[in-house]
Amino acid sequence: MSRWSENIRNCRRGAILMIVLVMIFLASVLVVKVVEELTMQIRAKTAQVSRDELRYTGLSALETTLAVISEISEIDGSLNGPAQGWNDPLAYASSLQWPEGVEIEVTVTDETGKFPLSEVSTTQLSAFFDSLDINYDDAETLSDSLLDWMDEDDDTRLNGAEESFYENEDPPLTPANAPLNSWEALRYIKGFRDLFFDENGAPNALYDRFTRSFSLHTTTDPNMNTANADVLETLGEQYGFDADYLADHRSGRDRVVGTYDDESYTSADDLTTAGIAIGDAPVSYVCEILKVEVRVRYGEKAYLLTALVDTGEGEEDDDDNGSSGGNGSGSGTPATGEQGGSSGGSATVTESTSNYPYTIVKLVESMEVD
Repeated sequence: MSRWSENIRNCRRGAILMIVLVMIFLASVLVVKVVEELTMQIRAKTAQVSRDELRYTGLSALETTLAVISEISEIDGSLNGPAQGWNDPLAYASSLQWPEGVEIEVTVTDETGKFPLSEVSTTQLSAFFDSLDINYDDAETLSDSLLDWMDEDDDTRLNGAEESFYENEDPPLTPANAPLNSWEALRYIKGFRDLFFDENGAPNALYDRFTRSFSLHTTTDPNMNTANADVLETLGEQYGFDADYLADHRSGRDRVVGTYDDESYTSADDLTTAGIAIGDAPVSYVCEILKVEVRVRYGEKAYLLTALVDTGEGEEDDDDNGSSGGNGSGSGTPATGEQGGSSGGSATVTESTSNYPYTIVKLVESMEVD
């Protein structure tokens, strides 16, 4: 009888132990869940703080860049070229302190150093494609097709394409009959999709040279202080001056672009003094539209801020002497358009900055988290 009672007590102890173990297991699962939830919340808050900090730093770098550009413009009287120092604003404002461990890169590009795509002519396009060593037939197709895509009418140029051509595509397309608002449109234009993209649809070297030499954002003539080699060669071929000599002279005695001895030109007289006669080439000498790109990195996170800034230089030049370029289009008013490649970004447009005599035409932000 006592042995039976002992067995019952042992069973009860076993049951109680089992219940305790189950409760401990359930409590452990609950604790793990709570810890995981708290960890996720902490990570989310940390990530948000990181984004906010990167954004704040990026906007501060943009503010610094605008301050540098404004100071240089006030000191020199105008914005002409990178030799003035605005192309490296963080070096110019080297006394500023930035958050430890954060990498900041600022790139300032003069959009006015490019041909305005919305104002381009057949002659200019043909001369440019010739500088890229594109054969005559392909150059004619590219020129006519691009102009047909952008003009308002439905009249097809000799080597171009209008709606009657694109409606037979797969899928059918309709020409914009307006200036390009994105470089992505080149993918659909006759001739460009075959010559400017590889077999996988990726942009190739011709695409890169074209988009570096034409602007979607300006309507003024190329700035001779910032025009790249392809732009200079095209103008030189059209108007009979030595583009290589101009590029060498512009880069100073060391022949290195972006160093202290680079030359800046403010008029055709400066070029004539340097032994460069450009004739009646339609050019300008001031930076009217600047593209500012700010990239902030911290660890695996990156924040990209792109601002299109109208400096008002063209308007000032118009007030002073009636012209900033050869065709009188240097009004400082940007063409509508959006530079491609801003994936993941949110865009806002503001009328003007609060502290500087500039207009921010476009502001695009994107956060990259690996």
